[in-house]
Amino acid sequence: MSTGSLQINLGLFEPTLLALYVLAAILLIALYRKTDAQWWTPFVHGIFFAIVTIIAGACGVSDKYTNPALFITLCTVVGYYVFSISAYVFNVVRRSMRMNRLWSAIPRDQRRRKPHWPWTPFNEAWYDTAHSTLGEMLQNAQITEGLALLEELTEEHLITLSRKRIQCAYKDEYEILRDGDWPKHAKYFIKAVAIPAMEAHGLTVHPPLKAMLELMNDIVPATASLDDQTTETQLHEHSTGSDYEMHVARILEEADWQAKMTPVTGDHGADIIAIKGSFQAAIQCKYYSQPVGNGSVQEAYSAKGFYRCDVGAVVSNASFTKAARTAATSLNVPLLHHDDLVETLEKLRMHALT
Repeated sequence: MSTGSLQINLGLFEPTLLALYVLAAILLIALYRKTDAQWWTPFVHGIFFAIVTIIAGACGVSDKYTNPALFITLCTVVGYYVFSISAYVFNVVRRSMRMNRLWSAIPRDQRRRKPHWPWTPFNEAWYDTAHSTLGEMLQNAQITEGLALLEELTEEHLITLSRKRIQCAYKDEYEILRDGDWPKHAKYFIKAVAIPAMEAHGLTVHPPLKAMLELMNDIVPATASLDDQTTETQLHEHSTGSDYEMHVARILEEADWQAKMTPVTGDHGADIIAIKGSFQAAIQCKYYSQPVGNGSVQEAYSAKGFYRCDVGAVVSNASFTKAARTAATSLNVPLLHHDDLVETLEKLRMHALT
């Protein structure tokens, strides 16, 4: 059959040739699955299409460029080959740039041996392994840097954290010293202070929470030893409960609060009435060498009503029992260390004014 100068050989569509095309397609699919799309897969495709082309030519095609079926076959071979090689080259460049960025992001002191370039740039398995190795190196480097930053921040806020750990500590019914709410406060410190600082330093990978808590527990002195050290120091500074009350009063006066001392007997649960403007607080002072119990909480709550104060609070050099903290939460009575007294009263006063 002919149409102008275009000649079509119907022999290309004979059953034998069609069977060869089907066989070539089956072999291509089998090889593709077997090789898992290795770099030389397009070459295999091209070879099989070339074989089909040769067979087609042997079937009576005199001019391969004027035969539509053969021309389409050749275009398919060339197009597929060019597209496949271009895709592989693009992946090589993209992955190489990604690996270089990862390697540059790793601190020099954290770098291990850089993965060598493979014998062929189309080895995808090598890229996956190398990328995973560099990613692990970068992650470990950021975790190490994050822990170092957390250690620095913990040292910076050590006084506040130590005082908070004392306040959270209590002895259970078996006289075993417990950390109480200290882990909760440590998690808050990590979330509110440490994590934002890490992100500000460009750390996208944060250390595990367990590792950060263990680091803080190692830096902040253990509850028992810290409690003993604080108690010994304050026993030396304040030999009696009255001396401790005077010490708390001086703290208030130095912060521009009026500290009105209540009678020694019949104080109705308050040792000091702290006054600033229209705000008043009934303060129960407890200078103990052991955790303060819930009796002091009841006294402070009663003093609040008797003296018509805005708040009743317990101030101590020691920690508080679990029962005391439970009662304080129920009665809304702050349990404070004397170093936290002024700051807490100012917050309560500002809240009352709004």
